[in-house]
Amino acid sequence: MTNSTDANPIDFCFWVSSEELLALYSYFGEPLNEATEILEKCKITQYSTGDFCRQIFDISISEEQYAIFENINFCHCKFFEDKVLGEKTCITCKHVLAVYLAKATGELKKETLDHDVFQQYLNAQL
Repeated sequence: MTNSTDANPIDFCFWVSSEELLALYSYFGEPLNEATEILEKCKITQYSTGDFCRQIFDISISEEQYAIFENINFCHCKFFEDKVLGEKTCITCKHVLAVYLAKATGELKKETLDHDVFQQYLNAQL
């Protein structure tokens, strides 16, 4: 079994045992499959301040962007609004899961921003 820090997102299913993968799927459902696709095909960037007090993750999918905050289960996508907040049939969306998978596999592009630029980025998300 490959250590998760050495894993490529394409190899995700190889370093997670079948039992673990089944358990994850039973917990998260289809968003897990979609999150692994995001990890394979899209860029996930971690923006941090120099002191690492503030972090946000940006997922770029085609012409769409999603901002995911560190340790907060929230996304502005329609799925999150409908299935997580509305129907309460899912725990989270593919974007939030993709960030957690990217952190686990080390498949993040990391950028450090000064506090003013970071604040401007946050304001642009509103």
